[in-house]
Amino acid sequence: MTPPPSADDHVGSSLLRAASEILASDGPSALTVRNIAQRAGVSTINVYSRYGGKDGIVDALYVEGYEELARAIESVPRTDDPEADLRACAEAYRRFALEHPSHYSVCLEAAYPDHTPSDRARGFASGAFDRLAARVARCIERWSPVSVDTLVAATVIWAGLHGIVSLELQGIASTVGSPDTFDTMLSSMIDGLRSRTTDGA
Repeated sequence: MTPPPSADDHVGSSLLRAASEILASDGPSALTVRNIAQRAGVSTINVYSRYGGKDGIVDALYVEGYEELARAIESVPRTDDPEADLRACAEAYRRFALEHPSHYSVCLEAAYPDHTPSDRARGFASGAFDRLAARVARCIERWSPVSVDTLVAATVIWAGLHGIVSLELQGIASTVGSPDTFDTMLSSMIDGLRSRTTDGA
């Protein structure tokens, strides 16, 4: 795969922004090399020279999305209340999804099922997950010395967040997007995890 453009590559950034806009307004089927180049106001050769084609653009969106998600989670301050911190991280996850639906669809909703993320892209995805797992680990350490698989617990939290956020983005039910519904879901997961650690299950 063609190496990603440098951060100061104006054309490369314009192409990536154009791709994100097309995905948001017209859906995955409209994301073609020609449409991306036309939206960015450049020739199609720029897509190939900078990203190697559409698959490279999708991979770059994948990287950009997980990079932004990792920043969102990491931006939550660490306090002496790890459970409150985890809740804040969950809210940051939701904000990321609502503010960056195009990236969320590429990263977490398989907008392009034929796309296989590069090793570099998978590294960014792992980095975002590791940041959430670190917050879960702090909760487990506070609740009980009982040994609990932090990665399993973090996966459960992530899966719950993904489920309710995806329903909200798709407009499945009017109650899904309410703060009360999100808080109820999050409280149920955290309470259940706390119970398992303290009971030693």
